[in-house]
Amino acid sequence: MVTTVRGERGRPLGVVQTFHESGPIQRDRRWSGEEPTSDTTFYLNGQKRTDHRYGVDGGRAVCETTEFHDNGRVAARGRYGVRRGAPDKPFGVHQRFDVEGRRRAERTYDDAGRLKREAEWDEAGRLLRDDEVFEDGSRKAFTTAPPR
Repeated sequence: MVTTVRGERGRPLGVVQTFHESGPIQRDRRWSGEEPTSDTTFYLNGQKRTDHRYGVDGGRAVCETTEFHDNGRVAARGRYGVRRGAPDKPFGVHQRFDVEGRRRAERTYDDAGRLKREAEWDEAGRLLRDDEVFEDGSRKAFTTAPPR
């Protein structure tokens, strides 16, 4: 079931919520005027699946994105530039976490969405690799992981 409030041009206005046939909420989207402010999806167990928060940072439309494991712990987070009301190009630091909440990977993007650095950790938190990434896709070890 979908609950929608529509504006004068027929666009959703305010809040749009989608519920599973068994009752739990699956998605909650919100706007301020014509601009999105948030878009959250949920697992059927009630935990958040994704959370997108829209705003402006330094005059640039941005979306802070967080993904979750079904146990409620953060799975990933990062920032995107927004184009036509949707996340477009990544920028800044993007992180991934395992189901226990340990950092497993990190990617750094420049303002144009190009990957510049990539690092990876094992279950114990030991650095496996940390590479500088060049425009042609080649890599150079930024930091050498210590031997095991």
